Amino acid sequence: MKKILAFLLIIIIISFSCNYYYQNQYLPSIKPKLETEKNHATISEYYIYGQHLNMVGIIKKVNANFKDVNLIFWNKKTGQQLKYPIKYKKNITTVKFNISDEMNTSLYLDDIKRGEYNIYLKFSYPKDKKNNKPAKDKYYPLENETSYKTTTYYTTSKYGNKIIINTTKKTMNINIKKSKEKTYDIVLDPACGGIDKGVIANGTNESVVTLAISEKVKEILEERNIKVKLTRTKNSLSENEYFDEYNDGGRAVIGQESHAKYLLSFKVNSSNNTSIRGLGIYTAANINYDFSAKLVENIIAKTNIHTSAVTNYRVDYGLYTHNFTKREIADNMAYYDSKGYKRYNVTQNSNYMYMIRESGGIMTGAYVDDSNSEKVGVNKYYNSNVGVEAYVIELGYLTNPEDFSIITTKKDEYAQAIANTIIEELKH
Repeated sequence: MKKILAFLLIIIIISFSCNYYYQNQYLPSIKPKLETEKNHATISEYYIYGQHLNMVGIIKKVNANFKDVNLIFWNKKTGQQLKYPIKYKKNITTVKFNISDEMNTSLYLDDIKRGEYNIYLKFSYPKDKKNNKPAKDKYYPLENETSYKTTTYYTTSKYGNKIIINTTKKTMNINIKKSKEKTYDIVLDPACGGIDKGVIANGTNESVVTLAISEKVKEILEERNIKVKLTRTKNSLSENEYFDEYNDGGRAVIGQESHAKYLLSFKVNSSNNTSIRGLGIYTAANINYDFSAKLVENIIAKTNIHTSAVTNYRVDYGLYTHNFTKREIADNMAYYDSKGYKRYNVTQNSNYMYMIRESGGIMTGAYVDDSNSEKVGVNKYYNSNVGVEAYVIELGYLTNPEDFSIITTKKDEYAQAIANTIIEELKH
């Protein structure tokens, strides 16, 4: 019996020894390695807007006679490289770069496989026949000079991932793992609500119309397993309540709170001139307009509504981008002074539509900080580098007979057109 126990003890000791060697000696010896340059690229700006990551940076003292340059995600466990093209301008020894000039068409994050990746710039140099040198790749680490040392993003529910971008001593890295938090894909905002009925015409008010369309869009999207949150429901506000805009649970921050990727806010218009009519969609600046143009196209096809004839801030038929002008900034400052408010940091990068501006963080010029916390409220996400891609959809004019008829009788058609566009965008 003693011999058996001694034998088993020896087996256990050998097993532990072998496992220790495997984990601490063998595996580290075969772990993939990447030779990097001592020089580094400097990241001056990075952010996530909607589902897309953008980076802006510069690298100096490099040989700019490369044939190709890409952003590389290098898997620390497998050594696999994910390659992403970048835009760049170069001179003899300096390269300035970014991923995209459009906030919503940069690096799509959601479908990247789980794992931990280091991020590098990869310069590919051609064969130098004159000096008999082979083709060569050089990898440059990224030094993050922004104030955002860690950034967290949640993918759509289809992928269910949590993505953390970190700054390390060696380079920036990105860690993608399964998300355990409750998040939403889309936030729908029915304008007005509670004591605020909005536009009232011909016995119909804005708050009822926008809620009905929002509820129908939500129903259609949820049938496709898209997670949707409404900023308000039929019973969330009493007849005597105002909807807070900026504090916790406020209309303009729900998108950020729920980690949504898109926010669509629904409104209707009015005018003393009953001939004025038409659909208009407002967007952030510096974006690709394909999604918003598709919304316009699909809504028109389903409802036969016209696009708005308003030309101010129009970038295409039915599409508008309105950032603050110098005159509007001056007017705002005068208004704050008259109210005894502290002045906000309103710039020409600030979107005029507060639902777009305050849900988009630094990308859309959000500015409602704690300057007037007791009088206005606080958007604690105003300085975030993760923003919700937001759109304000003005469905038409309740004061115009043709628009009124379409808006009140074709709510389902509006909803189907909007939902179809979102489904196509999210690839569900």
